[in-house]
Amino acid sequence: RIKDNGAPYGAHTIPYREDGSILLVRHDPIDLWVLPGGETDGNETFREAAARELSEEAGIAVTYEGLALLGRVRFESGDHRTWGVLPIFEAAAETTEPSVDDPDREITRARWFTELPADTRDREQLRSWRERRFD
Repeated sequence: RIKDNGAPYGAHTIPYREDGSILLVRHDPIDLWVLPGGETDGNETFREAAARELSEEAGIAVTYEGLALLGRVRFESGDHRTWGVLPIFEAAAETTEPSVDDPDREITRARWFTELPADTRDREQLRSWRERRFD
């Protein structure tokens, strides 16, 4: 079943401001700007996981508005390979001053971007989302 349908992984959030800026976090182990997010914990829903990860990695308050994108992630471990579905939620920022408190210590910075940096994971998908959302 996982081979056909993918494995659930976690969830991410696209936190945005009305000026079209998007909050990204710096993931040091992969040296990229990424959306806040990560794995589900226990029996969390994807939305609950997205909110918890956003709180840890960026510390801002948002209003969740729904599903923005579905991503696909690959997993490799030795000879085993599979893929997973990654729900990405959009959320309007209520507070805008980020504060990083990542228990995994992978996220070191959080910052708002009007123009996405060249080293942004899934940059083209985020640009397309922003065009649909704000144009």
